[in-house]
Amino acid sequence: MKVLKEVFRKYDPEQVPVMEFPTHAISINGQYFLINQAFLDQAAPSLAKQLSVRFIVNEADLWIKSTTAICSIVLWILLLSLQSWLALIPVFLLFLGFWHTQKAALYVPSISSKLHWLANDLVWFAGSSFVLSFLASAKDFTYFGIGLTLLFLLRASILQRLLDWVYTKLFKLSLNDRLVQFIIMKQCIYRGIAVFPLNEMVKSWQKKFNK
Repeated sequence: MKVLKEVFRKYDPEQVPVMEFPTHAISINGQYFLINQAFLDQAAPSLAKQLSVRFIVNEADLWIKSTTAICSIVLWILLLSLQSWLALIPVFLLFLGFWHTQKAALYVPSISSKLHWLANDLVWFAGSSFVLSFLASAKDFTYFGIGLTLLFLLRASILQRLLDWVYTKLFKLSLNDRLVQFIIMKQCIYRGIAVFPLNEMVKSWQKKFNK
């Protein structure tokens, strides 16, 4: 019963605790962000009156988890529809790379509550179990092995961390902090609030990041 309550629990990022430090904040899932309440007050003072850094961090944390949720759904569909693993793997990896690196630009405030449901652990385990059971019953053990491996890599965030590392090396800014920037920008647009220019925000974060 408690599991079901968790699945259908109303999404409220203001209620989830966040560890805040002088230069950064850490979400309950261990995600690191170069932001704190003081920086939010500086970057978007009008927004800070409506939303706390707790909201921003937990919203970002949810969208980071969205890579596992959305890419798993795409993988389930590919496993059940494509007949060639030579096509499945590159299509899946291309989508993974696109979603994980561009999720900041794809961020839409109004769909976070739906994404919260999709990113729930029970939904992921139920969907993965169904697809893998179907492949096993069909005696398609090649696809079963590929599906199991890719789902494990997604669940353990191994592929995501590799993309994070590559992006950080190329742009000297983490995907986590890019996501936070876009959340601040889009929340301001969504609420009709003027915001600190994004390019200045990026420069400020890069200075902190390169210390």
